[in-house]
Amino acid sequence: MIIGINRKPVDSNTPWGGGNVLLHNLCSYLKDHGNTLEFSPYADCDLFFIMDPRGADEWYDVSKVAEIPIVQRVGDLGTHSKPEILDMLSDRLPKVDHTIFPSVWAYDYFKNKRLWGDTIKYSIIPNTADDSFFKRKKMRLVTHHWSDNPNKGMDVYEWLQENAKRLDIEFTFIGRPCFELKEDTVHMPPVSKDTLAYVLPSYDFYITASRLEAGANHVLEALACNLPIIYHTEGGSIPEYCKHRGIPYSSTDDLEKILRPLPLVEDVLEKYLNVINDVGRY
Repeated sequence: MIIGINRKPVDSNTPWGGGNVLLHNLCSYLKDHGNTLEFSPYADCDLFFIMDPRGADEWYDVSKVAEIPIVQRVGDLGTHSKPEILDMLSDRLPKVDHTIFPSVWAYDYFKNKRLWGDTIKYSIIPNTADDSFFKRKKMRLVTHHWSDNPNKGMDVYEWLQENAKRLDIEFTFIGRPCFELKEDTVHMPPVSKDTLAYVLPSYDFYITASRLEAGANHVLEALACNLPIIYHTEGGSIPEYCKHRGIPYSSTDDLEKILRPLPLVEDVLEKYLNVINDVGRY
């Protein structure tokens, strides 16, 4: 397919914004999958990809005359000192073949501002960080309990260690567990306060699944180490202590959403390619 794109990518190693990073990667991905790219609306194209509606009037005009389908990305809603962008999108989106929004919030904001129903063809493809630079590292979670009472949340900790490999996390349990520890779970027996104060800050997140705590000292110790807390909503005093300083969950489904890693760049680009291929077949 010959794809016309209304923005040329700039060298990705220079300090440009995230939109250019996506465009740079998308152009490379499209070419790697057998497509030819043009950066003029007057080239012989099968489809136009509009990265930015600003300065794209000729592209829309040529598309209408030559009946070239358009995939439009919405990267900016004009909320940061560019209100004209919202007006441009309001005018253009009903006329394009497919729109890609980078978040549910972006779609809802646009729809509510323009009082539209679901009258446009669209996809929501979330952004992600460029993993060729921002390398993934295994998320390291820790908790500590000297008591092995089931109300300390052993059901959640057991689920966590069962799913650690799939979620690409490392789980450390310090204390007395009342479940069978898996080989991949890091375990330390109860330790002194000076050792605990040395160990805790080396982790990325502190997780607690404890319920019905009158005064949760384990959480206070983690907070004293400036660790962000992932805590159960039934934790008694814990939501009170962690207010504004943690992430709540009420089920393992919630917890999985919190721990799920960002999508890879290639996964995002594949979704863009699928939309382009589908529109190009109209």
